[in-house]
Amino acid sequence: MANLRRDESPDSRDLARAATNIADQLVERGVKVFGNESPDELGDLLTEVEGFETAVAALGGDSMRNAPDSAMPEDRRLVLPERHDDEPVVRYAARVNAAAEFLRRAGGPSNDRQRDR
Repeated sequence: MANLRRDESPDSRDLARAATNIADQLVERGVKVFGNESPDELGDLLTEVEGFETAVAALGGDSMRNAPDSAMPEDRRLVLPERHDDEPVVRYAARVNAAAEFLRRAGGPSNDRQRDR
């Protein structure tokens, strides 16, 4: 604590550490993080991404096979939407939420792969 700057409180340092941790979790999941997101935005985005992952898991989707960097996902609907370079967090989080809601309503994965056999 002796090394704190005047404008840096233990609470602000803890918040910055938590935001870094959340940003790292998002990046591990294939989400673009630009560094201008607030801690609250990062937390909200992680919540939406986890909701999407839960919807994918409920359908039996394989998170490794349907990762954003998967060359051949089993079902494109099960891949987390990509964040655009100029997309605000709020807009991206809304798209992720909409994709999760679509999966919850739509039911099981499409049978495109089975039809191609």
